[in-house]
Amino acid sequence: MSLSLFSDFMRTKPPETVTGPQQIINEMQLRSYLLNELMQGVDVAQVVQHGPKVQDFIILNRESSAVEYSPAVDDFEWKNPQNVVDQEAHWRHVMAHMAWTRHELERRVGRHPSREGMSAAWKDLRRIKESGFEHDHTLKLEGQWFENPFDHQEAMTSEDGRKPASLGVFATEVSTGVPAGWSATARIQNIAPLTNPAWRPNVTFYDAEKPFAGHLSNPSTAQDRDGPTIVADTGATAFASGNPYKPVDGASSVEVFSLLNAFDDMVSKMSFEAPDDLRQYSEVTRIRKQKILCSRSGMNLYKRALRSSNDSFVVSKQDPAYGSPMNSGIPLKYLQMLDTAVMYPALATPTDQRLTAGSADVLDATAPTANGTESGANTICRGPRFIFWNMAYAFPIINGTNWKLYLDLIVPDNNPNKRIQPVDTWWSPWCRSRRHAFGVLVPFPSK
Repeated sequence: MSLSLFSDFMRTKPPETVTGPQQIINEMQLRSYLLNELMQGVDVAQVVQHGPKVQDFIILNRESSAVEYSPAVDDFEWKNPQNVVDQEAHWRHVMAHMAWTRHELERRVGRHPSREGMSAAWKDLRRIKESGFEHDHTLKLEGQWFENPFDHQEAMTSEDGRKPASLGVFATEVSTGVPAGWSATARIQNIAPLTNPAWRPNVTFYDAEKPFAGHLSNPSTAQDRDGPTIVADTGATAFASGNPYKPVDGASSVEVFSLLNAFDDMVSKMSFEAPDDLRQYSEVTRIRKQKILCSRSGMNLYKRALRSSNDSFVVSKQDPAYGSPMNSGIPLKYLQMLDTAVMYPALATPTDQRLTAGSADVLDATAPTANGTESGANTICRGPRFIFWNMAYAFPIINGTNWKLYLDLIVPDNNPNKRIQPVDTWWSPWCRSRRHAFGVLVPFPSK
């Protein structure tokens, strides 16, 4: 009897959809930093959808119908420009569950419980079960943003795939805009980056060997203080066939900036809006959506760059620490998942991180055979990445009908003393514009 009654008690909490889409948004914001920031200030009608798939449209290359004319001599050529490109993504499904047994109920309640004692015991057990479920559910959704996309084109793009498109898909540093291990003609949200340059993220290279060259404290270095170094291979050819950083336009060189100059370049590419002060950044949602994310190594490198450019310590003469470093008024945020994220092109053997004639250096690298972490031994360009993410353009879409939907209670055939409560969630990451949403600073050797 107690098992049946407790199971009814566990199901009295309705799925969040019952109280409306806004409740779903509010609930997601309580669970993690990433989900909280992604859902901050979102348009409910935009992020809570229904239907068999997620759909939208984007204008990538505008063919204008507007022309100049002379009333005396010109006839008109009427056009019907097809500028709209349909976007679509398939729902991804996450199943989590809670479980309880008659035995743990009996042990918690005791043999002769009072009404008050039983009520308190049931509430405690329910909190324990729901806390465990929320932990598992949130970590799964958060972790899917950092899935390794290598060789997962089908799993991340097909209708029946299990994996959602991850950050490594949307913010890939591969020049074609397609993650390593995918077909060059792959489509992301039904759009092919190879033939649509506006559907690629921004990429800027910084000098991995001399990241502080060109800063004010190093004016005599070979690198131009105000501009980039133009890097081409030191061997007979520039960029091996299949090299993930080979420019799509066939150019044989790339620009490599000092670290802080690379930040300047990316802020311009992303059109980030600098706040007047930290208070405005915190209070104005449009500005707060602008994020610069990095690993622990990235944060340490940036702080070193700041110290290298100052004659004295900022906080005091004795304190060299930068508590909350910023760039263009936007705080850098350390994200622990980036320490171990496997999403950067790698080979079976390490590459020389200096451009040395006759050695297998970065520009001699062929098509990646795997992905690695930013500091992985076989990652082609080893070193910290800095990910610029405007969360107004990339965020989760959640299914308003199937968000944490309580399914029918299960009584296992092999254990009648146990009850299983499955909870189903449908969702999908979504990017409205990769060029506006993402930019990556990538370490690269200079001359």
